[in-house]
Amino acid sequence: PITGNIGLREVFETFINLNRRSIDPTSPRPAKPSERANAVAAFIDTLSFTTTFNTTVTPKIELTPVSAHRFNLLNAQLAMMAERKDLHKVVITVVPGEPVTSLADARKKANIHSQKQKAFELLFLNRTEGLIRGLINNSRRFDELTR
Repeated sequence: PITGNIGLREVFETFINLNRRSIDPTSPRPAKPSERANAVAAFIDTLSFTTTFNTTVTPKIELTPVSAHRFNLLNAQLAMMAERKDLHKVVITVVPGEPVTSLADARKKANIHSQKQKAFELLFLNRTEGLIRGLINNSRRFDELTR
């Protein structure tokens, strides 16, 4: 798997810092009137990063000479390398949602329970269909073997 860091943490930290007062009403109010600007409605950032993939291959062949009086190739070696670099740009937009007062309120507003329930229903349905298909296939194999 490809792993790495493209800077998403900084994007979210910046968004939270710009909207601290609107996100957390208990946070201290800014001292200067100029710092009391309205919350940022949408925060957009463009992240650029490069992925590099490289590989090397060194095939080698060794031959044993048949006769000492002839010119024979004893060994040969070739070194090959390939490299690919790709530049990626990702545009991230973060917008504040509705304020929440508790974890239960956040789950309710995000409709997490019903989404989780739907996922379990689909999983159960796929497992059930897979079980039935397996039973039918096994039944067919059994019929073929017992004819």
